[in-house]
Amino acid sequence: MLTNARLAIGRVALSKMHIPPHQNVRLRCLDEACTSLIRLLIMIAFLSVFLSTLFFVFYIYYWKNSGLLRRKNFSKNDHEQNTQEDIEEDLKETAKMESIPSIALLAEPAVSSPITNCEALETSSLSSSSICHRPQNLEIAVVALHEQTEPTFVPRLLSDDYELANKSIEQRKLEIQRLIKRIEQARCQHEKFSNRLKSAQRITDMSPNSFTHHSCLL
Repeated sequence: MLTNARLAIGRVALSKMHIPPHQNVRLRCLDEACTSLIRLLIMIAFLSVFLSTLFFVFYIYYWKNSGLLRRKNFSKNDHEQNTQEDIEEDLKETAKMESIPSIALLAEPAVSSPITNCEALETSSLSSSSICHRPQNLEIAVVALHEQTEPTFVPRLLSDDYELANKSIEQRKLEIQRLIKRIEQARCQHEKFSNRLKSAQRITDMSPNSFTHHSCLL
């Protein structure tokens, strides 16, 4: 209704202004050109906003993915470098170990002398504990290896071996003690059972013989 009223008012105003018809056509063409230009500018603005947002989103996505790929490649290269360094260290250690002579070869000439001394002392009246239980061959081997290699490599290795051997010996001792306790318990139970059986047999047979044990009747 308002648009119709405005059009009517415009027509009346134009009729009163006595505008010629060719100028009226020009005004209409100008009005249509302005409206089409305004529509085109609005469409360009919307299209530019849409394209800018789309480009921004794709740029952020590509930037994140490129950062992740760079981090993955960096971690992969770092891991490969670490593995190469570990391999080189292992090769150096193996080369050092190959350059070290074996303990058995170093200790071989010293093994025979304590055994012969022990065998000679077993026949004599002297005790062979002070010579037999002292690892002279092992001390000689450790001293030789310590002189030929680095000062902290071989003693540490031997000390670790000694600790492992001592731990295994302690575990074996504990297992043997447990087995001895179980054997004692089984023996006591067997003696209790045999005593009860003999007492029952004595009661039934009325025999004067009786059997008692000093430790298992308690």
